[in-house]
Amino acid sequence: AIMNSYNKHINGFAAMLEEEEASEIAQNPNVVFVCLSKEHKFFTTRSWDFLGLGKNGRIPANSTWRKARFGENAIIANIDTGRLNYRFNI
Repeated sequence: AIMNSYNKHINGFAAMLEEEEASEIAQNPNVVFVCLSKEHKFFTTRSWDFLGLGKNGRIPANSTWRKARFGENAIIANIDTGRLNYRFNI
C-alpha cells in the first residue's frame, strides 16, 4: 500500500511492500533507487526556541510559526546521506 507520494522536489513514493515487490520495482529501468526506510531519532530539544516558534508553551500572534501557517505545505529539510545510489543505463 502506498503511504505517501512526493512530487515537489523529487518524484517518488513511500509504500509498505513485501521484499519481492520492492525487488520487482527496483528492476524497472525507469526506477532510479529503491531503499528500505529506517526510523531516525532527532537529537535536539532546542529547535522551537532557536527558531522562535513559541514562548512558554504558547504561540505568539507574531510568531514565524503562525505566519508560516504552522508549516503547511512546507518542506523543512532533505536528509542527504552523501551516498549516490543511482543506476544509469548508458
